[in-house]
Amino acid sequence: MHTEFYFYIEKFKMKQLNILASIKDPTAKHGNLGDMFGYLLLEHYCAQYSVNINRIGVHEKIPEDTYAFVGSIIHLCHKKVKEQGDGCSINVLGCGLIKEDKIPYNKNLRFLGVRGPKTSNLLPEDADVISDPGLLISKIFKLPYNTQTEEVGFIIHSVDRKAFFEMFPSAKNNLIDNYKAPHEFLEQLSRYKYVVSSSLHGVIFCHAYGIPVCSIKVTEKITGGDFKYTDYYQSIGNTQFATRHTIDESTNFRDLVAKEWQPEKANIEKIQNKQKSLIINVLKSL
Repeated sequence: MHTEFYFYIEKFKMKQLNILASIKDPTAKHGNLGDMFGYLLLEHYCAQYSVNINRIGVHEKIPEDTYAFVGSIIHLCHKKVKEQGDGCSINVLGCGLIKEDKIPYNKNLRFLGVRGPKTSNLLPEDADVISDPGLLISKIFKLPYNTQTEEVGFIIHSVDRKAFFEMFPSAKNNLIDNYKAPHEFLEQLSRYKYVVSSSLHGVIFCHAYGIPVCSIKVTEKITGGDFKYTDYYQSIGNTQFATRHTIDESTNFRDLVAKEWQPEKANIEKIQNKQKSLIINVLKSL
């Protein structure tokens, strides 16, 4: 009787997925939306498959069979598995490198898919390029209806904000705050016809919703410079992308975005479908 009851409980016990993100406090309700998105994305899909999420932050010990889905955190993943050794393993699905440094082989770090070709070329083994799963934001959050009455909005990385708003004080009125909760960020985003972003995930989120966007360089403070931007742009078909736009007080942002290359909707949808399929396969395998 007790044995039968035990197997009954085990059969219906909730499964768990360990998710590593570049977050210091994984219990936080919001923060940098790009960094938080790995948690939010998997919470959405895991709910459909009765899987619990175990959020893991950058300062925590890594359990066996942890996953990393979003962000430039492969260097962090490698550091973690190297320091902890056996008993710690990380599966990468959609992440990228932060800079152009090769990653040595480690049996506890597995690559199921990575953000872009520049990342893939620096890994010790072949890895499928699947672009950044931040593109799936449009599949889990509907963009609020808005008439897009405003012309240009600005998504500015926290390290760039002081310098940017000293250069363009009036732009504070058109800040799209990627450190707000998702529904607040998306409500702000939906007001604008064009977006200028110094944040990579600001660019990615705009591409997901089909909003014209361009990437700008404000300061030298973003780690790795153009690497992650080029990595991402190449993954969605822009092989000519080389660097972010430099700006000054004379920059016409509307013209800058209007002239910028934008991905085709069909290509973004194809990438999104592949990303979703890979995530679902992971959940079904648990």
